[in-house]
Amino acid sequence: MTDGPKRIADLIKLPDLARGDLRLNEYSYAIFGESAAGQDIGYLLTLHAHCYLPRRPTAEQQHKHVNGPHGLMIKAGDLFDPGANDLVPQPLPYGGKPRILLAYVGSYAKRYKTSQIDLGSSFSDFVSNMAGSATGGVKGSLTLWQKQFAALAAAQITVWANFGDHAKQRQIVIADQIEIWFSREPGQRSLFPSTVTLTDRYYELVTEHAMPVDWRALKALQGDPLALDLYTWLTYRLPRVRQRHGVLIGWADLHAQFGGTYSQVRQFRAAFNKALTKVAKVYLGAKVEPGKAGVLVRPSPPAVSRKTVVRLPHHARLDRK
Repeated sequence: MTDGPKRIADLIKLPDLARGDLRLNEYSYAIFGESAAGQDIGYLLTLHAHCYLPRRPTAEQQHKHVNGPHGLMIKAGDLFDPGANDLVPQPLPYGGKPRILLAYVGSYAKRYKTSQIDLGSSFSDFVSNMAGSATGGVKGSLTLWQKQFAALAAAQITVWANFGDHAKQRQIVIADQIEIWFSREPGQRSLFPSTVTLTDRYYELVTEHAMPVDWRALKALQGDPLALDLYTWLTYRLPRVRQRHGVLIGWADLHAQFGGTYSQVRQFRAAFNKALTKVAKVYLGAKVEPGKAGVLVRPSPPAVSRKTVVRLPHHARLDRK
């Protein structure tokens, strides 16, 4: 049995959509039937197509990811806890939730030209819109999202780019002010709208260096951070492939870019192909051919049609189901 190149069309067939992750399949059907438009268009900082947050929990207080000339260092910070009446050390943000939160922040700031990000009339509203439901308790979705939001808001980020004859480095703090009331009870309302005020520097980044993404795809892939990172990378990379016959990227290079916790290229390759199968369900126009030597990426239409990227009226909620 040969292990030759496979087109992304071979990885995704309509009958397969009836199996597996129901949430992923639901969005896959929607994307198959209609291109992203209106509230389905989000914005994500292009930095996240090159460098990635941790995918798994870690006891470390800092995380570094280098991809070619680009690099990212994220350090855990402190956040005031009203219950403790003190600053409390936060862990590093990890997994799909902080990626979705970054997308929401970038989308809101980019679309409405404001650094004050509205999270809705209660945090449970926000979680319900993102995850499909808001449940209380120690292991409930509200608590899990609250922890990741706190970790992300407290974190300090350093990014850099090495151009050979010169380099650029920038320190990033996401939030300048946080005004939020966390409730662990689903449906309980806050006394005032919950908001996050971005720092001037982060607001400048997300408004000037954000790319359009399909919000439905991000929500569908939020349970698999590798698939989220792969989708983000392909969304950025594929429309920029200029070689008619495509570009072959070797498995060793892909492992260096995405590998993270996979010590062996063989293990990473299996995880990559599994994640690619999920991405294929929400980026149907992607021309990607995994094979023995690596992955061939060909010129592809953008995940979000440029014709549909329009400004919404202010009342249109980005986190609408």
